[in-house]
Amino acid sequence: MNRVYFHNLDVLRFTAFFGVFISHLPFTTDSNFLNFLASQGRLGVDFFFLISGFLITYLLLVEKNEKGRLDLVKFYLRRLLRIWPLYFLFMGFIIALIYALVDDFSLSRNTWLYTIFLGNFDRVWHGYETVRELPGFGVLWSISVEEQFYLFIPLLIAVIGRKKILLISILIIHIVSLLFKVYIIFEYQNQHLAYQTLHFHSLSSFDLISFGCVLAYIGIYYPTYFRSLALGFAKVAIPLSMALFILLQLVVFKVGNAAFEWILGGEILAVIFALPLIHICFGEANKARKGMLSSGLNYLGKISYGMYLFHFPAIVLSQYYLTEPILIALSALLITILSASLSYRYVESYFLKAKKRFEIVRTRMD
Repeated sequence: MNRVYFHNLDVLRFTAFFGVFISHLPFTTDSNFLNFLASQGRLGVDFFFLISGFLITYLLLVEKNEKGRLDLVKFYLRRLLRIWPLYFLFMGFIIALIYALVDDFSLSRNTWLYTIFLGNFDRVWHGYETVRELPGFGVLWSISVEEQFYLFIPLLIAVIGRKKILLISILIIHIVSLLFKVYIIFEYQNQHLAYQTLHFHSLSSFDLISFGCVLAYIGIYYPTYFRSLALGFAKVAIPLSMALFILLQLVVFKVGNAAFEWILGGEILAVIFALPLIHICFGEANKARKGMLSSGLNYLGKISYGMYLFHFPAIVLSQYYLTEPILIALSALLITILSASLSYRYVESYFLKAKKRFEIVRTRMD
């Protein structure tokens, strides 16, 4: 059985999670810049989208190139076993907890959307109605977006035989997502609805996932480009990422135009996110590290799905008992890590073992 494993990719997963975690903490600073970063929980989600689009597409392309075809049934079974068990366990946990704590509680009429992975449209159409009633459901929208994307992208890869046509198809998805954002910005009169649509709608989120797919395509068919960039990471990628980050701040703080912020800013972020991904997957960083820090961060990245789900309830619980911001942050992080570790050990690991039965390209050493 073939094996594709990027040893330190889990470090990036933890980085993406930590961005989301910081954005949900209930305090601000005197720095406008830090407050801006703390308010951008979407940055962490976008990084998750990019990593996910890259890794899943990379594995699909490896399978197709080596086997001559994709086994779509096995792909969907792997996806189901990876995402669904903890997802529905978490939903049941939150609903049961609220039932136990709140008198005369009744489920929102929109809760059913989350059971079929359309929770992001609940956020588009109804804002925070369900989220206010069921704290913790707020993060489920991004999982819905990914499940929708992975309904059709494997089909696309399976049926398109020519490499260039496949690349053009993925780029079309990316461009359609950007054009959808332009349409929302200039046509929606209701600014609140425009924001919700830009933030949570599937089409406005597919650009980062499809960008990850493009990176996977280049990594499979033109890997020397990425290896060269990874080798010159310190000389080229770091200065480039710093220049792009400065440009992003100018776009956000100086231009003051929503179109530039959502469109150009998003493209700049995609490139910034891509640089460490390329370094990790195609450079010297793609080697096993036995250091305590690297091992610890990789472990936290491995359990990042559970951390992403449980972190908001952990923050709410910490706020209930504590008042000092730093203590709230530390307590919430510890509760999140503990909850995710337990869920990984006693829930996810069993389904991941079952998932291995349907693997064609192995992805982990353990």
